Amino acid sequence: MIIESDLITKADSVKRSRSPKSKKLVGLERGKQWLFAKGDLLVGLVSVALAVYLGWQGIEGLRLA
Repeated sequence: MIIESDLITKADSVKRSRSPKSKKLVGLERGKQWLFAKGDLLVGLVSVALAVYLGWQGIEGLRLA
């Protein structure tokens, strides 16, 4: 025989177990949206940083030669 309080307790435990997962998914979704919004800027900054680094390495190489 199933008691109503048992059903409520089981439903509450299911809600609690889904809560952290859904918060994690919301955070991941926000991160994904941020990356889509700022992706071009991020790629541009990484490209400039790489160009500066490689240019610096080239100048240092020419000084040693």
